[in-house]
Amino acid sequence: MRNKRVSILISNYNKGKYLDKCLHSCFNQNYSNLEVILFDNYSNDNSETIIKKYKKVVFYKKRKISTSSPINQLDLLLSGFKKSSGQLIFLLDSDDFFFKKKIKSVLNYFSKNPNEDFFLDKPVILKKNKKCKFLIKKKKFSNNVWPTIFPTSCISFRRNFLLKNKIFLKENKYPLLEIDFRLVLINCVTNRNFICPSVSDELTAYRIVSNGIMSNNLKFSIKWWRKRQQAYEFFKNLLNENNLIFDPKLDWYLTRFINKMLIL
Repeated sequence: MRNKRVSILISNYNKGKYLDKCLHSCFNQNYSNLEVILFDNYSNDNSETIIKKYKKVVFYKKRKISTSSPINQLDLLLSGFKKSSGQLIFLLDSDDFFFKKKIKSVLNYFSKNPNEDFFLDKPVILKKNKKCKFLIKKKKFSNNVWPTIFPTSCISFRRNFLLKNKIFLKENKYPLLEIDFRLVLINCVTNRNFICPSVSDELTAYRIVSNGIMSNNLKFSIKWWRKRQQAYEFFKNLLNENNLIFDPKLDWYLTRFINKMLIL
C-alpha cells in the first residue's frame, strides 16, 4: 500500500485549546500523501484562528442539526467523508493527537492484511496530562457481550468499509450513541471479527476532558440507562441485518425494565 492516499477526518467544537497539537500531529507524520479535512460545528472560541494557520487543512463550517452531541459529531464526520478522496480513512477528535508513526503503522497493517478493512490501535490515555492505562477486555466478544470500545481517534478503515455500512450510521433513532461505539460494533458484527484487531504500539493520544462528548454520562443516571437501551436496540438491529441471533442475558432484561419504569 505504498504511497496510498489517506484522509484524516476531524470534527471540532470549541476545542481551540488542543487544536494546534492535533493539527501539528497530522502534518508531522512520516508519511506525506495525506489530506486533512476538518468540519467545525460553528465554534465560538479561538478554533477558527488556529485552523487558518494550517493552510493545507480543508476547512468547513457546519451548523448543528440536532440537540444531540453524538448525532452532530456523526454528521460532521460523514460530511468529511463525502469530501474526502483517500482510500484509507483516519478519524481524529480535535482534542486528541497522533504519534509520528501512526499513519505508516496502519498502512503496514492493511498491506499485510489485504482482507481486513478496519483497524484499531491502543491509545495512550491522558487525564490532566497524566497517562492512564487503556484496558482491553480479555473476554471474547459474542452475541451478548459488549466489545471494548476504542476511542474515535483510534479508528481507521478502508473507504469501502464505510460505504458498505453507512446505513447503520445514518440511523438517528439512537441519538445517544457515539460514532466510536457504532463503528466498533459494526465491525464486530459485519466482519464476524469478534476480537478487534489492535497493535501493541501506542499510536494515538486520547484526552479525557471536562467538555468531551462523554463527560456528562454519569453511570446509572437516567441518561446512562437510556443510552444503554439504545445500545441494545442498535446491537439487535445489527445482528438481525447480518443473520445473527441476539442472545439476551440478565442485563438486557434489567435495562428494559428500568427504562420502562423511567417512562412511567
